[in-house]
Amino acid sequence: MRCVYLIKCLYNNKVYIGSTEIFQIRIEEHFRLLEEDKHYNNKMQKDYIRFKKYFIVGIVKEFSLFESRDMLYDLEQELIDSVPDKYNINLNAREHMNPYHIRKEHSRQMKINFHNI
Repeated sequence: MRCVYLIKCLYNNKVYIGSTEIFQIRIEEHFRLLEEDKHYNNKMQKDYIRFKKYFIVGIVKEFSLFESRDMLYDLEQELIDSVPDKYNINLNAREHMNPYHIRKEHSRQMKINFHNI
């Protein structure tokens, strides 16, 4: 399911806002990394260790496959801009910091740098 979602700590009201093409897999990934103490978002990881039972997940809005990815990004960005206390490290919805995206970008940069030698 394609959607904009949030992960919220009810203890301190901090929110993480994200978007995804496949909600179930993305949320499982977040919580697997949090459980393993390996989440790339250090602020959220630290609070998860302390306040684990206060973390909840919610879907802000579902999008059909016929709606553009830009619509997801626009809503995600609107929420990032409007929520004062958030876990989001990257404040640009169109630039993802997910390790998969980072590895992919790093790999692309390595190829570019290698060809420039």
